[in-house]
Amino acid sequence: MWYLMVAKGCSTIEPRRRITAGVARACMRCRAASWHYFPALIIASAYASAGDNERALDWLEKSYAQRDGNLTLMNSYPEFKNLHGNPRFADLLKRMGLPE
Repeated sequence: MWYLMVAKGCSTIEPRRRITAGVARACMRCRAASWHYFPALIIASAYASAGDNERALDWLEKSYAQRDGNLTLMNSYPEFKNLHGNPRFADLLKRMGLPE
């Protein structure tokens, strides 16, 4: 996915901020194009890849509220490896009945 390829190449804070801003612009374009649904899990994945853990967790919570079935696979997503050990992430896994 394009956002993962871009995020993996980032080594400084500034490019990561640009990716975070790019995610926000992509969401706005989707809304402007009258898309009725853009998966919160995709947005969470992009933020996690960019290193913005708090926003990633916010979007994972939204995905949980939307009952996204793909969320059950989030433990295997490499983008979320940096969230392991975070209390909010652990709480989400616990609520879903997934192992930490």
